[in-house]
Amino acid sequence: MTPQSKREVFEVHVAFEVDRLLDTYELLLKPDPYRSLAPEIVGTLDDALIVAFCTHARNLLEFFYRKCKSKDPASGHFAERSYTPLPEKDVRDLKRLLNNQINHLGHERTDEDEKKIDSMRRKELVKIIYNEAVRLAKSLKQDYDAKPLRIEHLARTATMDVPAGAVSTTGTTKWGSSDSTVGNY
Repeated sequence: MTPQSKREVFEVHVAFEVDRLLDTYELLLKPDPYRSLAPEIVGTLDDALIVAFCTHARNLLEFFYRKCKSKDPASGHFAERSYTPLPEKDVRDLKRLLNNQINHLGHERTDEDEKKIDSMRRKELVKIIYNEAVRLAKSLKQDYDAKPLRIEHLARTATMDVPAGAVSTTGTTKWGSSDSTVGNY
C-alpha cells in the first residue's frame, strides 16, 4: 500500500463506510421519508437498507479487527504501535450472523426473526464501531486526523433510542401466496 493509497483508504473509504452505516441505521430507525411509497416498494427498501447497513457494519468490523499483516487495510495501519485491534473473538458471533444472514447464502440462514440482525443487534453494532473508532482516534499516527471516523456522529447515533416504528428485520417471501413482501435475511 502506497502512502497515498493508504491515506485515501482512511480519509475517503473508511469515512464512506461510517457515513453509510449511520445513514442506513437512521433511516431504519425513522423510515417515515419513504413510508408513503407502495407497500411492495417499502418492503424492498426496508430489506435493502438492512442489507446495506449490515454490509457496512461487516466492513468496519473487519477493518477494526484485521491484523496489520493483511494486505487489506486494517485499523492498525493508521495507529501507533501501542494500539491493539479489536479482538475478532469479541465479535465472532455478530460476524457469523452478518455472514449467514446477509453475505452468504448457506444452511445457517434463518427465517426466524429472533435469530436475524434486528434493530437491537444493529444498535449493538453501532456501539461497537463507535467504541472502536474512539479507541483508534486516541492512537492515530500524527499524520492522520480522526475526522473520517465521524466520532461525534457515531456517538449521537449510538445513543439513539430504537422507536416503536423502527424497522426490525427483513421480510419473508411467501412464494405462491398473496404476500408480496420480499427478502429472507
